[in-house]
Amino acid sequence: MGFRHRQLKIKKIELLYFLLLIPFFKLLSLGMFQEHGFQTSFFRALENITDVLRVLAALMGYLLSVKSMFKKKWLSKTGKWLIIMFAAQAMSCLLNRSIGWFFTVKAFSYIGFVLLCNWINEYSVERGLHVDRFFFKWLTIFGVISIFIFPLGFLHADRVYTAVYFLGGKNAAFPFYYLFLLSWYLLSMMKQKKLPHFWYIPLIVMILAAVVCQSVSTLITLILVGLVCVLYLRIRPKIRIGVLFAALGTILGAIYIGVSMPAISRLLLLFGRNSTFSHRTILWKQAAYYIAASPIYGGGYSLTYNIWGEITDHAHGWYIDSLAKYGLLAFIPFLMVMLNTMKGLNKEKDRILASFMGLLLLVYLLHMGFDDYNFNFFVLIIMIIDGIVKQRSITQKSGKGIKIILKGQ
Repeated sequence: MGFRHRQLKIKKIELLYFLLLIPFFKLLSLGMFQEHGFQTSFFRALENITDVLRVLAALMGYLLSVKSMFKKKWLSKTGKWLIIMFAAQAMSCLLNRSIGWFFTVKAFSYIGFVLLCNWINEYSVERGLHVDRFFFKWLTIFGVISIFIFPLGFLHADRVYTAVYFLGGKNAAFPFYYLFLLSWYLLSMMKQKKLPHFWYIPLIVMILAAVVCQSVSTLITLILVGLVCVLYLRIRPKIRIGVLFAALGTILGAIYIGVSMPAISRLLLLFGRNSTFSHRTILWKQAAYYIAASPIYGGGYSLTYNIWGEITDHAHGWYIDSLAKYGLLAFIPFLMVMLNTMKGLNKEKDRILASFMGLLLLVYLLHMGFDDYNFNFFVLIIMIIDGIVKQRSITQKSGKGIKIILKGQ
């Protein structure tokens, strides 16, 4: 009877986590339908409902964490630095006088999501991954189907650049794809000690969808995910992640400031692009100007960029956009998040598993360098990795853990 009660309790918590997860990942298509003047009132109402539910879900994150607040080390260092980062962003906006009601609610929601992720990790990392896989699997399925059935979007646009798909624009799908693959792969490795059977089939379907909607950034990063999987199925190397992260930072920094890199130029030409990275360099130059003007606390949350007479609120590169808006005051805590994540991976005794997680994270960090989406994707990815590392550290110390070994199929 006790076992049945335990199962019922777990299902209730999974359902609660699933319901709370939904509003944190609002579909960009809701706003795009409004921009195109299609059923504007309906999609505006749907978007407003989602925003309200997100605030309520964030509040639940705070409430669910109340019990844990009295426990020692209830929140990991990585989680604490994430919260500090959002608080630092608010402080930056206060100093540069751009803070307002909208940003305050946004920061409140981000912190609530960190607490929610920590809560499910404290209960069961594996159960959390089950929900993550289910949630992002179905969003991915609907997203891929919408691309295959409507190659130019639901509204039959003249070109893919203005097409509206289920998940949003042509470049909006990758974070959803990535979180489905990440949660699916890691859950299988926790349970079966290997990648799931036919792990490559969804990946191939996603790649085909990226080709149809001509999303080069999605195509490249999905290919990299596949290469990471093949690498560890065949070679299974043990890598010090810090070196790779430092190399990534160096490369992105060089690209942002305009250093010519022949190897990258040849890669872009292979995919039909040039060294302007689809004209992102225009936005990056403006962001660099903002950074130079206010390097400590940034130019403000409401910064805008101009490209060919059109105004956008982001620089198509999270790192440079964050520095431009919030300055070093908020970027340093982000670096501390990455430092603690790397420390956790380097402490993991199973170097193959640690390297696999680290390289998959590296792929997403690369994608962040060229796009700027809902930061909750990054928070969830970091907290998943943090939860696995923390859980395995506890079980290894207690001697009760089963060692996860990545094996080729």
